[in-house]
Amino acid sequence: MLRATSNYKNDNDNFSDFLDTFYIEDRDTFTTIHDIYSKFSIWWIEHYASSKILDIKMLKKALKVRYGRESTRSKEKGYCVLYTPEN
Repeated sequence: MLRATSNYKNDNDNFSDFLDTFYIEDRDTFTTIHDIYSKFSIWWIEHYASSKILDIKMLKKALKVRYGRESTRSKEKGYCVLYTPEN
């Protein structure tokens, strides 16, 4: 049980690091979950190449905790967040 809790916390910390670095809330912007996951995948490979990438379902949970329920536009689910690449 403690190992599962520790793994969950570590996974959420990875998502938080990624989201803190690259995304800000922006009501005028809509970003699909798949686009966020695509960018997360690239970031993950750059930082944790030797570890298995985290599942998109886990990202969806982290997004829901951080931003609330997802929105739907043109049948795509996503969030009102803006991608802000590092300078």
